[in-house]
Amino acid sequence: MLLVLHVIHAPHLLLIAIIATVLIAAPSLAWSATTFAILGVAYSPTFIGAPGSTGMRTWTAFQLWATRVVEDAARRWHGECRVVRDGSWRKSKREERRYIFGYHPHGMYPAAACWFHLTPQFASLFPSVPPPVTLGASVIFRVPILRDVAMWAGARNVSRNVFLKSLREQGAVVLCPGGQAELVEHVGGDGDDVVTLCTRHRGFIRIAIEENAHLVPVFVFGESQATRNIIKWKAAQRWTYKRLGFPMPFLPGGFKGFLPIPAPLPLSFVVGEPIKVPEPGPGGTALEEDVLRTCDEYYQRIRDLFERYKVSSGFPHLRLVFKDD
Repeated sequence: MLLVLHVIHAPHLLLIAIIATVLIAAPSLAWSATTFAILGVAYSPTFIGAPGSTGMRTWTAFQLWATRVVEDAARRWHGECRVVRDGSWRKSKREERRYIFGYHPHGMYPAAACWFHLTPQFASLFPSVPPPVTLGASVIFRVPILRDVAMWAGARNVSRNVFLKSLREQGAVVLCPGGQAELVEHVGGDGDDVVTLCTRHRGFIRIAIEENAHLVPVFVFGESQATRNIIKWKAAQRWTYKRLGFPMPFLPGGFKGFLPIPAPLPLSFVVGEPIKVPEPGPGGTALEEDVLRTCDEYYQRIRDLFERYKVSSGFPHLRLVFKDD
């Protein structure tokens, strides 16, 4: 169970351990520099072919392993790990529909966006949904070991071209619409009552309209509350996010307040009913009024899921706030 938790939530710590070991064991700076150069050359072939965009490093055996053990490990640690289907889902053949799953909230580290759809619960509740591809921030695919775990699980970059290619090829994608901006707003941890969702990103809604894909709202209880940023310095985190593409300082802590694995809080993945989007306008492009209207409907669905399930999920004290800037 602890192995699974560390593979999912703290693969970057192995990189830190390797760097620290080399620096401590090296008899000289030149020796450590040579070691890092050799390791870098040996690792560089993993970037060939842009696997973060193509999915070429997806490891089926790793996904099967996740299907077998991750849900059980999460249940043993969190006490509860459930996938809930809200509303009605029309039976259809897999090739007939496309789905864009919006995963909320982003929180500190939305690791379950890579694995909740691999669970047996998800497969049994949504048999007509093709296996979704998780789309993540580009920074994930630059950090050794973290990027490897993400790519083994089938994750890809969230750029527009990759988004379109994955949706057309696979038929379903998962992404966190709040993105890095929402990570900055997240506090997390016991005693925090507010969940902030950033609503200004509408590109996924535009793509849904242009690709005739159904939008599926997903609200996750427990994940963002189980991990927080130990260093709360929003001004610096907003500044670094806008200029560097990632908020710093970034130091996630969960269990016991500072360990990198999450606190053992119950997990609930509430999957809403698909939203049918309007037809695209002339030239196959989405009309701005349709995008805005669909955005309002989508986030109202998110609020409805939040209000209906927060008590049964074990978080009756939470409040939801939308931020559009």
